[in-house]
Amino acid sequence: MKVILLSDLARCPQLWHELIPIGELRGGDLKIEDEHALRLSTCAESIPVRNWGEEGFLIKQPPKPKPMPRDEWPLHIRLLVLVAKPEDKGIGDVIARVVGPIGGDAFKVWYEKAFGKSCGCSERQETLNQTYPFS
Repeated sequence: MKVILLSDLARCPQLWHELIPIGELRGGDLKIEDEHALRLSTCAESIPVRNWGEEGFLIKQPPKPKPMPRDEWPLHIRLLVLVAKPEDKGIGDVIARVVGPIGGDAFKVWYEKAFGKSCGCSERQETLNQTYPFS
């Protein structure tokens, strides 16, 4: 696995559009498979690439979301509270429960087959639960 700083990749727009969809975003970094890193040689700009986990290379993690006070929730989020169940931890659980039966699970399977990686739905669900918690 290789890691590229997004600020470095931005100097080569054609590769930006090719690599972002197939890589894994980690804060300000893009983690890509070794074979995709070979494409970087087609860019006129020199883009530094590091091995995943290389010493001295900091992988930035996005900060954990802070809960938003309920009186500041957007209207569309407040409306979702109306269909919440007691076992829901937050808005993420409500959305997953409502969307799942109408294609959410099928989408997850399709996305993983098409792109060879998770769609990130579980991470988004947890982020929404942390931002808009019920307790």
